[in-house]
Amino acid sequence: ARGRGLGRAGLVVLRLCGVPPARDDIERALAVARHGEDPGPDQEAVLREVFGQDPIEGSAPFRKELEDLVRDAGSLSAARGRAQAPSRAVLDALIGVFPQAPPGARGPLLGWMLELQPPGAPPWTIAEESRRPAPDVRTPRPGDLDQPRSGDQRRRLLAMLSDARGERRETAARVLLGWPEPEAGLAVLKAFLYGRADLPVTPGLVNALGDAAEADLAGIDEAGDGESRARFARLAARLDPDRLDRFVPRLLSAWEHGDAAAAEAA
Repeated sequence: ARGRGLGRAGLVVLRLCGVPPARDDIERALAVARHGEDPGPDQEAVLREVFGQDPIEGSAPFRKELEDLVRDAGSLSAARGRAQAPSRAVLDALIGVFPQAPPGARGPLLGWMLELQPPGAPPWTIAEESRRPAPDVRTPRPGDLDQPRSGDQRRRLLAMLSDARGERRETAARVLLGWPEPEAGLAVLKAFLYGRADLPVTPGLVNALGDAAEADLAGIDEAGDGESRARFARLAARLDPDRLDRFVPRLLSAWEHGDAAAAEAA
């Protein structure tokens, strides 16, 4: 699987063979993704495949801080010295900001990720948790997105999925995708299918499709646009065969009636 054209599919093959990817493999896969149709989500999907990292709650504040510090290697070095979040939250944030990073910051970002989680190794969190002091108690504010799950928090996040600003919609989608309630996953699924949230194809998003009822997907036909059909087909292609069967008619419809992108994805 190693070679000049190694992409995300090649990384999957390496994982299935029990072979951890080398840094060169990762960089080649990122280069392939960077020149694809959806470079941002595709690069994020490559990194989540490499590090086995689904989107998690709690990384949004550090991710926002990182977005302002990925200008160059010097700024990143300063950020590393101040990083106090759990390693998995830091890794999640690094993955999220990587696609928008300038060329000079990509190498240091990837190196930081590899130190946090060497490919093929178990998550390096046990010693970290034992050393971490108890966090200071702070007074939560109504608008905090890292509060414990609650009805009010859920309503805020669902409302954010309709925000005029794309980054707020995607922030809400990433948080909700980590919630166990099927309604949260369904809301994110619809936001993804209808173009309100640009997200990488992750296991959580695929599971949301697998749990969806046929009535939940009626809007794809009503929208009548190839983009919704293409996004549906990209998710359905990742379903296990026993969960895919009921979507075969809809995949055929996407192939027959969708645009070129939808037909290719189907």
